[in-house]
Amino acid sequence: MSREGKWLIVAVLLSIIILFFMARAFIPASFLSFILFSAALIEKIIRISAAKTAFDKAKSSTASTKESSDDQMTVKQAIEMFEIDEMYMEEDVRAAYKRLMNLNHPDKGGSKYIASEINHAREILLKHRGYK
Repeated sequence: MSREGKWLIVAVLLSIIILFFMARAFIPASFLSFILFSAALIEKIIRISAAKTAFDKAKSSTASTKESSDDQMTVKQAIEMFEIDEMYMEEDVRAAYKRLMNLNHPDKGGSKYIASEINHAREILLKHRGYK
């Protein structure tokens, strides 16, 4: 996890703790439900941070290994984006696609650009193995 991701988690935890104690003064709240909410929020932040790290890693790899066109993505770059093994199967691509789209779908607050890059990477990987 990146340094920014760790600081983000610390900031969110501190904010949650402060909000909890402020809310306890005004509204009786269940401590257990608060802890569950906090854990779910932290898990979501960690998953988003991991997806962003994978995307940034693939993007930096793309920037350093561009070939003929700026719009071309290589199979290696798609594999790095999906974080799968080079000996991947169709199920690996579909599972990684589903995981990334759950985190980055525009209807869930994700970026249209990132979603289109994920779709493009899936097409490249499936065509490369002849699955599509």
